[in-house]
Amino acid sequence: MTELDFHDRYEFVQRWLQRRRAYVAAAIIRLGQVHITDQLPTAAIVARGPEVRLYFNPEFLASIDNREFAGVLTHEALHFFLRHQQRLQAIRTQRDKFYFSLACEAVINDSITASFSEMKLPGKPVTGGALVGQDTSKMSAEQVFQLLCQQRLEDGGALDERLGDFEPTDDHSLWESENENTGNHQPASGDFSGASSSAQSQLLVGEWTEETSELAAEVLEDIPDGDPCYGTLAAGKERLATATGKCRKDMAQFLTDAASFPAGYDTLWTVPNRKLSGIYPKILLPTYEPQSWWNILVAIDTSGSVPASFVSVAMTFARQRLPRTRLTLVSFDAECYEAALDSCTLKGGGGTRAQAVEEFIQKRHQPYPDVVFLLTDGWTPPPSPRHPDRWIWLLPPWGSTHSVPKGSRSEFFEVSETGGRESTPPP
Repeated sequence: MTELDFHDRYEFVQRWLQRRRAYVAAAIIRLGQVHITDQLPTAAIVARGPEVRLYFNPEFLASIDNREFAGVLTHEALHFFLRHQQRLQAIRTQRDKFYFSLACEAVINDSITASFSEMKLPGKPVTGGALVGQDTSKMSAEQVFQLLCQQRLEDGGALDERLGDFEPTDDHSLWESENENTGNHQPASGDFSGASSSAQSQLLVGEWTEETSELAAEVLEDIPDGDPCYGTLAAGKERLATATGKCRKDMAQFLTDAASFPAGYDTLWTVPNRKLSGIYPKILLPTYEPQSWWNILVAIDTSGSVPASFVSVAMTFARQRLPRTRLTLVSFDAECYEAALDSCTLKGGGGTRAQAVEEFIQKRHQPYPDVVFLLTDGWTPPPSPRHPDRWIWLLPPWGSTHSVPKGSRSEFFEVSETGGRESTPPP
């Protein structure tokens, strides 16, 4: 394959992705940082600040067809937009990093299979069925990681031996700046040297920064609503909301305390009695009346990334009768769905877009809620609430505060899906 053949193929696959609404993958191509190297076995995407590079092994490229090429590009794009590089950096031990890396692979590969039937993934891709015995397309990588941790508690070294046979579609070794094995990688010279203006430079070593997050958010702003890849498609599927999983009771207590009706008053300004006008001319005097109602909105992220125990605790809280309190329950993925307090299911199953909650408030919830409880993992395009100080984000241990607006409050809570032993989530 010549350099011209490569560029022709690259442009063809880009148009192919756009025609199939895979705009997220096409956006990655438009970043324009393509490098050819034989120092990586297959492919990789790596970010360092505002710079994002795609690496391809020439022999690997020659071995896959265009449908597989499109699958690999979509795979790399989802790694970037789901910020797997950033999330991996929060994990401490090498074994846990390996587990999390496989979890990322399963979530992405199952998502591609579910959303793009025309794409293919080369070789034997890691799937949720093979990894944890279930489809993971509606799960977060952290949830899959927890299932692996639970298996490790039960199976011990047998799990490590089994996972040793799994091979990721791409290479994640460049994601961390402290990686000792990446500093001396040299790109190969040859037919593809013209594919990048910096083909003779060393491979980029990853470092996810605030600039990287801003770049990801900026690109996502231009993605049409119909792209099923990330956070833009509402599924509206029913999710069982009577989970028996347990959450440490501090979350239930937190909700109760934060929702307690305040001992407050509404201030009214009135003109004084005319008999007092000689003493207090041209002034207004305040009067105080007790506030009548306390409005609360509970919004549950049902995209698949929130633990069942969070849903269980939230539903129990929502069904309480609190004095002088009006409570509204909604679920959301990329859209917001009002739910009955006695319902056993909640709609969701699509991407995650917290702005949908604000849109619901503006259209259907007036006056603006006094408190908005948002149960989510935080991996969403940043919302723009009118009153961010009234939003409280309830996050699992792996949750992100990057999208929490300034002025909002965020709290982390432990998770126990089984009601028994707790697996250890990433820090």
